[in-house]
Order: sequence, then structure tokens, then C-alpha cells
Amino acid sequence: MEQQELNIKVSKIKAIFESRGMEVKEVLLEEGPAVTLFKLAFQDRVDLDSVMALRDDLGTSLSVRGVRILRFQESLIGLEVPNWHREQVSFHEVFNKNKDALREYELPLILGETFGGDPVNLDLAKAPHLLCAGATKQGNSILVKTLIASLLLTKQPDELQLYLFDPKLVNLTEFKDVAKIFNYPEQSEWALKAILAEMERRFKILAENKVSTQSQYNDISAERLPNIVILIDELADYTLPYGNELFARSFRDHLISIAQLGRSVGVHVIAVTQRPSKDVINAYVKANFSTRVAFRTTTENDSFTVIDCPDAAELTGRGDMLLSDEGELTRFQGCYISEEELNLIVKDASSRGYRQPSLSPCEDSETTTEIISPESLDERFEEVARFVVDKQKASVAEIQRTFGLGYAKATRIMNQLEYFGIVGQLNGEVIRQVLIKTQKELDDLLDKLKIGKKRPDMKKKTEDIRELFVCKCNDPQHQFIIQTIDFENDPAVYISVLLTPVGFFKRLINGIKYIFGHRSKYGDFQEIIINPDDADRLQDVVDMLKEVKKKEVPQNG
Repeated sequence: MEQQELNIKVSKIKAIFESRGMEVKEVLLEEGPAVTLFKLAFQDRVDLDSVMALRDDLGTSLSVRGVRILRFQESLIGLEVPNWHREQVSFHEVFNKNKDALREYELPLILGETFGGDPVNLDLAKAPHLLCAGATKQGNSILVKTLIASLLLTKQPDELQLYLFDPKLVNLTEFKDVAKIFNYPEQSEWALKAILAEMERRFKILAENKVSTQSQYNDISAERLPNIVILIDELADYTLPYGNELFARSFRDHLISIAQLGRSVGVHVIAVTQRPSKDVINAYVKANFSTRVAFRTTTENDSFTVIDCPDAAELTGRGDMLLSDEGELTRFQGCYISEEELNLIVKDASSRGYRQPSLSPCEDSETTTEIISPESLDERFEEVARFVVDKQKASVAEIQRTFGLGYAKATRIMNQLEYFGIVGQLNGEVIRQVLIKTQKELDDLLDKLKIGKKRPDMKKKTEDIRELFVCKCNDPQHQFIIQTIDFENDPAVYISVLLTPVGFFKRLINGIKYIFGHRSKYGDFQEIIINPDDADRLQDVVDMLKEVKKKEVPQNG
């Protein structure tokens, strides 16, 4: 900050207090990149409430928004005043200043700088989880990238596994080569279940080795247990129902379980949200995320929700943040990291051996341990089964969209498809493998289960239609060919019209075509193939022909 700006602000501050009968004896300064701390020593003891009443007047006089008032002693008051010209805090410079100190941290996070240029760092292993919340466009995305960059720069691939949850699909794509990214609800729920299963495995290992923490185990074992860091870029997208209450409740429960038990086995969570309301940051979240970073909030109520005080509403935004750790608040300016710098860090991490970590499928991942009987199958089971076999891909989201089902019903049908071996298990990807390759294989399976539609006797249907056609034509062999053929490994009724039908016959053929959705192909030559899947509508043809047979119609139309 320029000396002229400092002198102007000091003069205005003194004038406001002296006009209220409070004489300022001395002013001490701590300059920061975005905010300057003015420590005011008064001649006599001052009442904090009287000072707080002047906050709006100070902001107006100094032409700034968000003057924060602190009490140090009875006669010493602090004013945090935003600078007229903000300076950028470089991630690279802060990292270089902190190299030695960061070596002492198990999971170092670089946050930014305070007023006097002091670095603000955090050891996630001690935290052991971090919640970042505030309004939109206040520096949330940049902070997320600096946190990931901090871990990649300071930890080796055998010490860290990164799992990123990105519901917006595009926020964290830079890290796709060095971290496992989950986007969709189906993936995310499976991932949390798999991480819980990994935690259970680690607890068994600790118990077998008679140690209580992951770090103690790593000290005595040649096989290390790497730290697992879960970063959720928008908590609200996963924990608010949005018409999917079952998934939201399941995700919340799994997340809280991980937060409660994760510290001992080296599993840590960073949760970020731009909706700092009580329905997102509820009592369970606050109890397990005691270390929090607050961006500027739009209301004091939101500030109370995040850090239990109204101060976040007075921040200036653009990386101006408050860290609440062990009951203490620290104001700092967050680091800025450019896209070029971030790409270099990711490239370096990849060259050191960072890859997408893998999760072992958990036994209960989106499946069920109960016995499913054919009688208990969903009424749309067969319809969905034929759809996924035809498409050769299966996902809960696709079933929801295609059949207009809710998440719970679509998930139940998917579990049933998996139980009977039609689709494979979920392995962390959105699309499941379809194990049944043809409709005939599916028919055989459904027949064994004694479910689905009974296969029609196509030969009998052929004879019925031929008999009804013959009674309406003088020379049926010349006019029509009606026979049973093999069509795609299934028996089918084949109707071929060799001459252009006129009058009654034209209306009859067009009626059949209308029922089955066929159209004329090659001018005078017309053909229809009726396969077993059209069994219900095949009976409509027979009924229509019988109805026509009752009427007196001239032979030539």
C-alpha cells in the first residue's frame, strides 16, 4: 500500500473516533496484500460496543466495504480495513517461502498470507477434515486447485491417493491423470461405499498389528498405507434431494461415517460448497468438520452457519477468507494459481508416478444380499431387461430417463438385473457391462425363471392368417405368400404381396401395415415380417381378418 493511502486512512480514522470523544494515542500498522490491520491504542479504556457502532461510519469515510473490528486489550482495538488497491498472492512464492515448514506436515495445505506476509498453512492430517463455504465467485474454485496442488507438490505417489467428486463435470478435469474423479450420483455413492470398505480393511490391519493409527502402522511396516484425501467440490449437489431423497440420504450417511472414523486410518475429507445454508451444513457436518474456511457470505446468518460468527459477511471477496481452527479466526488472502502453473504441477506429478488410484468393489455396492424371487420382480423388469440387452449398456441414469422412473425404482430394477446375471457389478464407472448378448439368450433366461410373456405358436398363427386370406382371393398362390420363416433366430410370420392389391385387399394390407408400423418398400412388391415380439398385435391381425370375413365383399374389391 502506498504511504499516501496509509496517511489518509489514519487521519480519517482518528477524526471519526475523536468526534465521538475517543482520543487515539497511537496507530500501529500491519500491511497485507488485500487488507491492512490498524491497531488503535486509546488514551483511556473504550467500550467495544461504542466502537462497533462506528463500523458503518468508518466504512463510508474510508470508501471501503467490510471493516472488521477486533479487541486486543481494554484500550487496544484493531480495525481490518480493505486496501484500495489489492495485491495478488502468488502460490509459487508462498510455496517457496514455506518449503522447510511444510516438510513437518503430514498433509500440507497452502492457503495464503496474512497481513504481515506470514504464510497460512494447515496440516490436514491434524485437522482432520476441512470445510470450505461461502457465496459464489468469491475464490472457491481457485482455493480448491491450490489445495490439490499443495498435496501433489509435497507428497509422493505411494503416500497419497486423491479421490475427487465433481458433479459439474468440468471443474476438476485438469487432475484426471493423477486422481480418480467421480461425477455422477451412481459413481459417487459406489465410491463412498468402497472407501468405507477400505477403511474397514485398514481397521482390521491395525488391530492385527496392535496399533491404533495409520501413522503408527507405517512406522513399523514395510508396506505403507497411503493417505486417502476425498475432495467434494460441491457438497450441496450430493446432499440435497433435488427429487432424489434416497441418494441424498445415503450420501450424507456415508460421508458422516467416513468423517467420524477416517482419521485413525488416514482418510480425510475436504468439502466445498457455495450454498452455506443449514440444510447443507447441518449439525452433523459441523460436528465433524471443526476446521473451516469461510469466504464472503451474502448474509450474517450464512456466516453464523459456517464459522459461528457474523464476520464472513464483512469480507471483501476475491480470495479474502477467514480460517476457523481450534476456536481462533485468522483472516488471510488466498493464493492465486494460474492454469499454466497448475498444468506444470500436474505434469510433474504424473512424471513422478501419480496415476488414477483404484478402489476395490465393495460387496454390497449397489446390490442386495437378500434372495430375489421371480415373483418379487418389478413389473417393468422384463421391459428394462430387453432395453439394456438391445442397447448393450446399462446405467441407472439411462433407465431413469428412458422409462421415466425415479432413482429408487431404477436402482431396484438394476439390482434385480445384476442378481439374475443380466448386467455385471458396478465397478466405479457409470456404464455397467451387459452380460446377456442377444434377445434369444434373454428369452431362455426368462423362460427358466418362468417370467415374461409366453412365446406364441407362430406356425399356428401362420395357418390362421393363410386360411383367412384364401377365403378372400380367387388365386391366393398368385396373390400372396404366407409362411413361417426363421427371422433373427426366431420363428416369424412372413406375408408377401406379389401384385399390387386393389380395393378390399389394398385396405386389408394397409391395415396390417398400420398395425405393425411397416411401409411399402419396392413399388408393387410389398412384404411384412411379424416377429414373436409382436405377438400381442399379431392377434389383432387375426381378429381384423375374421371381422372382414363376416362381410360380403366383391372378390376384386
